[in-house]
Amino acid sequence: MGSDSPHERKELVLPPNVRLDKFLAQELKATLSRAKIQALIKEGRVESADGEALRKAEIVDKPLKILAHLPIQKPFELISNNQDVPILYQDEYFAIIHKPSNMTVHPGAKTKNDTLVHSLIAQFSDLSEGAGPDRPGIVHRLDRETEGLMIIAKTNKSHERFSNLFKQKEIKKEYCAWVYRPLPSAGEINGFITRHPKNRKLMLFSKEKLNDSSKVSELSYQVEEQINQFSLVRIHLKTGRTHQIRASFSHLNAPIVGDKSYGYNDAGIKIRYLKSKTSKLGTLLCAAHLSFIHPFDKSERSFSLELPDRFQEFKAAISN
Repeated sequence: MGSDSPHERKELVLPPNVRLDKFLAQELKATLSRAKIQALIKEGRVESADGEALRKAEIVDKPLKILAHLPIQKPFELISNNQDVPILYQDEYFAIIHKPSNMTVHPGAKTKNDTLVHSLIAQFSDLSEGAGPDRPGIVHRLDRETEGLMIIAKTNKSHERFSNLFKQKEIKKEYCAWVYRPLPSAGEINGFITRHPKNRKLMLFSKEKLNDSSKVSELSYQVEEQINQFSLVRIHLKTGRTHQIRASFSHLNAPIVGDKSYGYNDAGIKIRYLKSKTSKLGTLLCAAHLSFIHPFDKSERSFSLELPDRFQEFKAAISN
């Protein structure tokens, strides 16, 4: 084996006609990323029963017993960090908070103790268990770059009910954004979202279904204001897909202002629209409105944000 670091042994059976790396990615997806699995194989940590290191592209014609030497996972611990995320409303079941831009929602491989979750555990005494130990209270997400309204569940029961409201599309979500390009006064962007084939961190919007993992993507928008080549739009989500707004408007060659990941046109050419005096403003996308029926008292609830100051700063910069 290629390393003497602490590990645990896991016995598996590689089925016929399946690449080793793809098999392990499926079997170990709950504990290890694809990159870490590739590293295990490269380091010789995946062996046949007789101790022979296996290649990532290994394919067998009959079942083969294999032994994977997996890194011992350290106990997960969250350390509170009160960054004073604004709490706009709360009752015994849930809270509405205003997530700042450039804040990741929950911990990940490249985060520190500066995520929204770290702030929540400092500001709330009660939070739902969430989908895992690193996601207390988290019912839904916003991208790191996106600011705006989020629902935080304070009990497991409220987490379950809000999750069902999202699944049943009974929570209305509106966003506001500055985009690069004059647009018609209103429109729809309907099609499919799938993982980008060349950059797995991004999503790709298309009018046609590209593969089996493509998911229906639907939104509508209204132009609130146009100044020079920019449009301020209000966006109504009908489906909630990863990076849906950002990928959809990029497809129109009208990316969100400040979006460094999706600021390219269909030919892959970077759209250079950020002047030095506005680049500090970040991605100008905000989750501005949420409305739903309270899952316990059945009252109508509606929450809205005014346009953030940085949106107004951008307007002033392009108006001059």
